[in-house]
Amino acid sequence: MLSSLTRILLCLACLLVFTSVAFAAEVVPAPSLPGDNTGETEDNPPVKPAKPKRKLVRSFVKRPKPIRKVKRFEPWASPSPAKVKKIIELEHKRWGGPSIMRRVGCESTYRWNATNGRYRGLLQFGPIWSAMWAGTPRGVKIVRKTKVKRAKFRIRIYSDGTRTRKRIGKVKVRKRVILKGKLPRNPSPYHAWAAIRVGQRAVSGHGMSTYWECGL
Repeated sequence: MLSSLTRILLCLACLLVFTSVAFAAEVVPAPSLPGDNTGETEDNPPVKPAKPKRKLVRSFVKRPKPIRKVKRFEPWASPSPAKVKKIIELEHKRWGGPSIMRRVGCESTYRWNATNGRYRGLLQFGPIWSAMWAGTPRGVKIVRKTKVKRAKFRIRIYSDGTRTRKRIGKVKVRKRVILKGKLPRNPSPYHAWAAIRVGQRAVSGHGMSTYWECGL
């Protein structure tokens, strides 16, 4: 009886081993899901999603803006005759009235350091200078206007947020350079700009007047 039982157990053990081997041979690996790297092999690389094709959203031309610069400068105190004439033109444009161009040429031949006894400077001011200077505005401004060439660009904006910038030529733009300065608080009659300002204001009715031997 013991021998029969032993035979039955051996048969059952062999049957169990055979069944396990057959089941293992039939198992097939499950396919890998997107994003699951467990199924990746050298023969089966991951599939990358295709990038969306970018589209042109907007295209425009960017033109340069007008140029404006402000600079500080010191009004000319002892300029050349050519610059003296330039000051006279600027002050005449600001204050109006008859120009003192001929008077300055007659009084001093456009020399800022001209002296004749107690009379000094471009307009040969005497002791009355201090009274005529009192209350004279000290601010000086020169505006220079020109045109310069600057580049313009074609700007393209795409659906993915990128943009391109391409130079497509040049255009003329306005350029303004503003020179700002101040006259001294108490200049002497030899200060060219101060003397011309006092003289131009006198003939235009904006300041105190006096007598000159030379006419306008």
